[in-house]
Amino acid sequence: MNLPALRTRTISFVLPLLVVGCGSGAPAPVASPATTPSPPASQFLTPSPSIRLRTQAPSPTPLPEPVDSTVDGVAVRTLERGPLSAPIDVVVAFGSVWVANHHGDSVTRVDPTSMTILATIQTGTGPGWFAVAEDAVWVSNQNSVGMTRVDPRTGDTIRTGRWATCGRSIVAFKAIWQPACDAHRVMRIDQTSFVSTDVPSPGQMSLVRVGSTLVSGGPGGLARLDPKTNSFAPIGGADPGWMMAFDGTTIWSSDERQVFRISPKDGTVVATLAISEAGAVAFRSGRAWVTSASGLVEVDPATNKIVRTLPIGRSVAVVGSGDALWVTSYDANTLTRLMP
Repeated sequence: MNLPALRTRTISFVLPLLVVGCGSGAPAPVASPATTPSPPASQFLTPSPSIRLRTQAPSPTPLPEPVDSTVDGVAVRTLERGPLSAPIDVVVAFGSVWVANHHGDSVTRVDPTSMTILATIQTGTGPGWFAVAEDAVWVSNQNSVGMTRVDPRTGDTIRTGRWATCGRSIVAFKAIWQPACDAHRVMRIDQTSFVSTDVPSPGQMSLVRVGSTLVSGGPGGLARLDPKTNSFAPIGGADPGWMMAFDGTTIWSSDERQVFRISPKDGTVVATLAISEAGAVAFRSGRAWVTSASGLVEVDPATNKIVRTLPIGRSVAVVGSGDALWVTSYDANTLTRLMP
């Protein structure tokens, strides 16, 4: 079974990178089309009831307790969430760990020390991937359209955007940039007004931030997105697959069978790693940690050698914070904290 799909509205399982390459056939030309504004914000801004974070509603069953263990000498604490979790992404922000519950149409806020559940907040349908802004947490509505903004102080939510999402969004230039593969657009959501503007993006399916630059990838290779003109300029290279992150020197991407390190200057592949079904990568203490079908893979970026694989089961997302790595498993309905 593969990782959860990133753009489909059903809960089918394919790798994230398969979704990123949702355009098929000959590479699409990179153009600089005019920006298409979305209809008035009132059509797509959907306020949700306020949800307070300080209290947890009484439950007829005990809240789950984390379980401690050790894997290959690494301290591990695992929190099982049940079938209504099916977690995809995880981020650390505003003093908490946030988990996207794909089957529960919600995000859960977890205490990073005790791993107790602080709040569960309803979002759009099938939340998938997070973006963290200065004043809010945003999550994609993977099984519907647009994104949901969560206010970390109150738990209030607002939904905006009119297209089905695919993959991760990027926070830059006072906006949230969310790819919408099927619509061949990027939704540019203003962080202040929450209005979404359509940026046509033929052949550009995933985004990553490279310093102060937004770089997109697709069948036509890499391209640079100009926030002033909302247009793309070609960089070059082959289809990078699913772009996961930038390490300060190279872009890490995956095509389901292996992981690539790509130069953002010209799109050339500078290294290839034999890691299958990778969906995310985190960097910590001179190491890269890559999710995979068999567990969390530790890589030495200096040599591109695989150091080891921590056998914690199929992993989907990973994020590093302080001394910890936080990992989700869609199949096992778990959130795991590792202290390597």
